[in-house]
Amino acid sequence: MTQKVLIQESSRFDINAALGNLTQSGKAVPDIKFGFNGAIGAASEGVHSKGGAFNFPQSAQTVRIKAGGDAADDAAGAGAQSVRVIGIDSDLGRAEEVIVTNGISVSTATTKLFWRIFRVVVEGVGTYGAANTGIVTIENTTDGDVLIEIPAGSGQSQSSLISTALKRPIVITGLALEIESTKLVRFDVFKRIGFNDVVEPFSPKRDLLAPIHSTQSRTIPFSGAPIFIPELSDVWVEASIATSSAEVGTVMDYYTVPVL
Repeated sequence: MTQKVLIQESSRFDINAALGNLTQSGKAVPDIKFGFNGAIGAASEGVHSKGGAFNFPQSAQTVRIKAGGDAADDAAGAGAQSVRVIGIDSDLGRAEEVIVTNGISVSTATTKLFWRIFRVVVEGVGTYGAANTGIVTIENTTDGDVLIEIPAGSGQSQSSLISTALKRPIVITGLALEIESTKLVRFDVFKRIGFNDVVEPFSPKRDLLAPIHSTQSRTIPFSGAPIFIPELSDVWVEASIATSSAEVGTVMDYYTVPVL
């Protein structure tokens, strides 16, 4: 018989989750979400490898690999032969589907419809130890909006966006910010509740934290006072720099806490 130990004095979320105390229908699942942007500028933009603003679809659509990739990323190629998209489907649950790559041509669309795609990983490659040769870009089939990408050679996406599924809220326990050199960068962490709103008034985006100005990489722990994000929400990070440009990255630590 497994005993549960409650850490009362520290009330540390990460310790309690590891011991199985913070669950209602299953153990809290730890995860990390990292994003990277190689050239932020004066206008605030998302911390994700494709740069620019995030696209937030207002309906569930099928997705596919955008044309224009690398010939080696093909079903019989030396690079990525397939990728797995992970997100929120039309039933508002967490869903995944594998897409077979098609070189420089557009791929076949998924059978599932997705509200959100927040992670993409290379599923299989044609050469031992390899990853995707070129950039693998995922777009909505209907309107062609670009959602997310896997940078060349990375094997998985680098996007700060997290979207929560129905009955799958999360608790954020830490945030790390990475900055090129000693440049002064502004980070904004946003949340929006009810990403599936289809009629106005829509839920607004709101600051999750006060804007963070920093000239050096830093870690912000929330384990003593973790941040709760309800189901069907978006959380993402944007960044900007007053002069020149800079590389930035983020790493967010969180737990998914299933509820009945």
